[in-house]
Amino acid sequence: MKELGSYIFTRTELEWFAGASGDFNPIHVDPVSARRLITGMQTVHGMYTMLFALDLYYKEHTHIPKQIKVFFQKPVLEGEEVKFFFKKDCTETRIILRNNYGQVASILLIGYGITVSKLIPNKRPYKKSIKNNSFYRIKGQFGTLSVMAAQEDLERSFSNVSRMLGAHSVATIMSFSRLVGMSMPGLHSIFTGLNMKFGLQYTMPLSWKITRHISTNVPIQITLEGQGIFAEIDAFVRPAPVKQATMQEVYRVIDANAFIGQRALVIGGSRGLGELVAKCVVAGGGNVCITYANGKNDALKIKKEMNDSGGICKTSMLNVTCLDGVEGLLSAFKPTHIYYFATSRIRNNNQTYNTDLYEEYLSIYVTAFSELVRIASRCISHPFYVFYPSTVFIENMPKGFSEYANAKKEGEYQCKFLEAENLNLNIYVKRLPIIRTDQTSFLTQVEAKSALEEMRNVLIEMKGLVR
Repeated sequence: MKELGSYIFTRTELEWFAGASGDFNPIHVDPVSARRLITGMQTVHGMYTMLFALDLYYKEHTHIPKQIKVFFQKPVLEGEEVKFFFKKDCTETRIILRNNYGQVASILLIGYGITVSKLIPNKRPYKKSIKNNSFYRIKGQFGTLSVMAAQEDLERSFSNVSRMLGAHSVATIMSFSRLVGMSMPGLHSIFTGLNMKFGLQYTMPLSWKITRHISTNVPIQITLEGQGIFAEIDAFVRPAPVKQATMQEVYRVIDANAFIGQRALVIGGSRGLGELVAKCVVAGGGNVCITYANGKNDALKIKKEMNDSGGICKTSMLNVTCLDGVEGLLSAFKPTHIYYFATSRIRNNNQTYNTDLYEEYLSIYVTAFSELVRIASRCISHPFYVFYPSTVFIENMPKGFSEYANAKKEGEYQCKFLEAENLNLNIYVKRLPIIRTDQTSFLTQVEAKSALEEMRNVLIEMKGLVR
């Protein structure tokens, strides 16, 4: 295969394509919301990725297809490098997209067609509110789809593909992004595939309907026809962000005096298991300080919920990869317990073992953790207790998580060394089962344990260590 080039999509470009296409789904344009979604961070619109690849190809090539098939194996993330390759074979051209972890998408140009010269309105789509359709709500839905694009947007990034396929074809592809990301399914959607045929004798307006609706584990299919094209879109209704138990729910299962006297510093307490541990400590009469790296609004919301319920919670911004200001935080708060829930995005890597991914995990689960504990040992004179969450993946490793499990195992070893360095330190390591959080929502076929029950048990077991 021959290389076309490489590219890194920026946050600014994602915002531009949102305006150009009308697809403002938060998975693309809201970094705080995206961190709680299945991808863990902002993703590039599938149709942006597709059109960018085609524009790169058409800088030097002229194969105008009669049909295009696109498959998205993995999301393209904001800020990561993507490399583009192509291979021509008789009447087909295959374009492959890869990141550091393997193939993310493929585009197949089939047969030979002609440039579509149909005119389109020279304007951007109006920004409309996003729909939040459930899987069951979209069954049997149908409608029409308007096709438009600002000429300056096409000239900015899609001049080559517009010249070869025609502005109408490019604008139609952009409208597919708006349909899936803003309407069908809308808020909780992932675009996974497209099969599009050009040059057909359809003169009516572009219409769409849901033609496949089987289960949440099978992509829905949206069939479109009109204005000379026929297309089939595959998309999933992805899991909504996981909501942890409310304070009222936590109060029902936690003894009001269980954690009196505990001063808990929860690293990564603005969501997930960290959020839940903080709520449990407060419900049991302890004081809490939760840290966040990016989710300030989430942290403040959780703080308000706990304080409004009669608890005592503080917040502090902390990036464990640099630990600026952590000495002051430790000296001022004087924690008796530290719960470490800092994490990077957990990737399912089914390709060859990736050392870069392992190093990424290692930087959070070993290097940053060790540095934090050593600083705490210098700042805290009284005995203190640290919780290190490990994983059952070490014992029963599912395919795709070798790097993650190995990093966690290395973290377990490091905990023993750290304890040996400081007699005031006691680290509790527990290999947690799969618990339903934002990080595990992609494991749809695996039964997840109750997060509240598991974290309550951890806190009770930690309490038994106090000497």
